[in-house]
Amino acid sequence: MQTSRLLLPVVCALSAQLSGCSWVFVQKAPPGPVEAFPASACTSSAAGPIADTVLASLFAGGGLALIIGAVGTPHQSDPYAATVSTAYRAVVAASGAILAGGSIPWAFSAAYGYTHTADCRELRQNQAACLSGVEDSCRWLKHRTP
Repeated sequence: MQTSRLLLPVVCALSAQLSGCSWVFVQKAPPGPVEAFPASACTSSAAGPIADTVLASLFAGGGLALIIGAVGTPHQSDPYAATVSTAYRAVVAASGAILAGGSIPWAFSAAYGYTHTADCRELRQNQAACLSGVEDSCRWLKHRTP
């Protein structure tokens, strides 16, 4: 019964991350050449990738804390620690590994978000520069590849 109580939060946490913030909320810059006006409808804010980074860190840190706690040497003065079975420690360590592994989708979502928000900021910067008369920015917009 102890095993099912321990695995339930891990399963719930992993199922909650079927999609990362960046995959859901970041809109990529339009492909190909674009006009200088209007400004492209893409996401330039890094809020989604930052949230993904925080969540990835929490999952990884929580998982590592479980692993370290499970495989750490118990203090001799703690009578409870000496009675914890090896099987229970293995379940806790495995749960920690699953939780730490759960940080991987969030990390990929963060990378996706950082890449596409930076592309959007670059595009918008060149659009603004083109409108103010910078010919190199106008050429960049016309010869832009996806």
